[in-house]
Amino acid sequence: MKTCNKCKVEKSLELFSKRRREKDGLQRSCKTCYNAYKRAYRKANIEAELEYGKTYREANRERIAIYNKAWTEANRDKAAAGKRKWSRENPEKVAACTKAYRTANAGKVNALTAKRRAAKIQRTPSWACLDNIKEFYTCAKELEELTGIEFHVDHIVPLLGKFVSGLHVALNLQILTAHDNICKNNSFEVG
Repeated sequence: MKTCNKCKVEKSLELFSKRRREKDGLQRSCKTCYNAYKRAYRKANIEAELEYGKTYREANRERIAIYNKAWTEANRDKAAAGKRKWSRENPEKVAACTKAYRTANAGKVNALTAKRRAAKIQRTPSWACLDNIKEFYTCAKELEELTGIEFHVDHIVPLLGKFVSGLHVALNLQILTAHDNICKNNSFEVG
């Protein structure tokens, strides 16, 4: 047990953060009091905090990138869920980011589009019914005109998947909103 120097309440040691400088190796104030103090400090010194964060990020760009990459690799599901949640909550930002990316990286986007177009041609078997495929694109366009929401024709099993690649046939197509299709990216979930 330890007494917090802020609230003066005796609390369990688990309620104190570690701090090597202290004799007992624990923060003087409990986590609750320390967090309240930090929130108030950040609010009162927002400009200084933002400037400090910016300076730190610039000075430690590589270190932060390595940490973020390692965390994302170790927490793929959490990272993907966080991205999906953010995308659902910020559809206008997703559209703006997508448009800005395409504008800034026109050459790269054009190369990827050409690669995908070639893959589509290569993965269209001779026995595929092109009329059925065209029907999906027609339906997507009609839905877009009726609702005002952008729709895409998506390949359930992606044409250029990491582990599996599908065919460009009617059985492998579905109509999704543009937002859902962009969030899905090039993934394929068995389920």
